[in-house]
Amino acid sequence: MLRNFRNTLLCLLLLALLHACSKNDATPSSQILMVGYRLIQGAAPASGVRVWKNGVPSTISDTLNRKVVYSAALDGTTIYAAGANYTSKGPGAAYWKDGTLVMLDTTSVASTASCIFVESGNVHVGGYDANGFARYWKNGIEVPIEGGQTPTSQILAIAVAGSDVYLAGSSGSTAAWWKNGTLNKITEAGAQVTSIAATATDVYVGGQSGSPTPSGTYWKNGVKKQLGGRQVLAIAINGADVYFSGYYMYGPTLDQTACYWKNDTFFSIGSEQFAQAIAVDGNDVHILCGRDYYRNGVTTPVGASDARHTDYLKSIFVIR
Repeated sequence: MLRNFRNTLLCLLLLALLHACSKNDATPSSQILMVGYRLIQGAAPASGVRVWKNGVPSTISDTLNRKVVYSAALDGTTIYAAGANYTSKGPGAAYWKDGTLVMLDTTSVASTASCIFVESGNVHVGGYDANGFARYWKNGIEVPIEGGQTPTSQILAIAVAGSDVYLAGSSGSTAAWWKNGTLNKITEAGAQVTSIAATATDVYVGGQSGSPTPSGTYWKNGVKKQLGGRQVLAIAINGADVYFSGYYMYGPTLDQTACYWKNDTFFSIGSEQFAQAIAVDGNDVHILCGRDYYRNGVTTPVGASDARHTDYLKSIFVIR
């Protein structure tokens, strides 16, 4: 009987120890944050900066006039959204910090902020204006860049690695990217650039190349790699793995279909949309496809579209 008691006590102690270890080793729960805007139809259309936390929407700005969001950044719990704020003068490049408006361009020239990146307390914003000039602001102050005032120039993506700031877009009609304001042109036929990501050692620029039929393409440190599909729209780096999201054209009617690549391996999402944003957390792949949210093979509707409202989702983040 004493031996049975000892065995029972030992089992109970082992179970308690395993339970304590499992609690200590548990992975913290994560939140999925999506950022965009809601267009409100009417005689005078208005809109507001909108966020979705685990699919639950809320508007964090006023809805007094029209606002368009093209990109977002997260700094701790602070949400930055970049785009255009409309006034009687037309659209003006701006960003919103937790819903509070910060105007970047107060001139009479129409302008748009198309991308934003926040690092070490510094707010980097890129865009373009109606004169066809590329625009870049750091902490609200415009910084000139090489080739930025060539007509039809624009900044569409931005990344920061250490003290280096990378921009991507076009200088004139030529695809281009910049490192700390220095211009690097991409002269391949049909090249267009839409995205950029960087580490301490590598720079990835995404878009498309090829003519007459373009192919999804990225350039790693200036070396081209065609992925297939039609276009790369976003890039996420997760350790040694690099993910690209975008779209391809499918079937005899060339239907636009969302997709992504992991280290050059292609995956079709199946949504008749385009994969405009991607975030990777461990083995989980999170993608925005139009108004839908894709995670590891499952697509869930998130944004609304009806006669009164239309949601536009632009950026996605995983918060732990």
